Amino acid sequence: MDSLQIVTGKELDPHKVEEYWQVLYMHDLLKHRLCDKVDPTWQDVYVMLCTRHVYYMVLEDKIVGEFSLDYLSGKMFAAHFSFHPTELCLRKKIRVGRQACMLALHTWKKDDGSRYVSTLVGLIPVQNRAAIKFAEKVGFTNIGVLPSAQHYLGKLTDAQFLVMSTGEYHGR
Repeated sequence: MDSLQIVTGKELDPHKVEEYWQVLYMHDLLKHRLCDKVDPTWQDVYVMLCTRHVYYMVLEDKIVGEFSLDYLSGKMFAAHFSFHPTELCLRKKIRVGRQACMLALHTWKKDDGSRYVSTLVGLIPVQNRAAIKFAEKVGFTNIGVLPSAQHYLGKLTDAQFLVMSTGEYHGR
């Protein structure tokens, strides 16, 4: 896992990025990644790529996963993940996900040296038990259920609320 790189889509061959999303589409996984859509299209993926901080996890010159951050407030971002369905076993996906979170929380710094991100949150539809278990294994703390806080397959649903933080507090 030493050769794991986390890069923006602009740093990769556009054909590799397109191929990654095509594989997710062919395995019917886009509906879990873009859960507010009933049947996500390539246009939905394109909009997501243009409006979020999207990063790719590259291992041995292959895109093995993607995560994006949506700014919420202060130094808090919502984290989203997807993984290539055949490139990594679950144990390696958890390790890669953990590395991505640690990079965002502990490595990314502003010009003044302060952290760019201090809290990552996840809102996962309660129906997506596999994603909830994955987030917990990556290191997110399960806070509880928020009613009507997420969409899943185009329908409003409850969401599991999970948090990962640096423990850096201000104003206490």
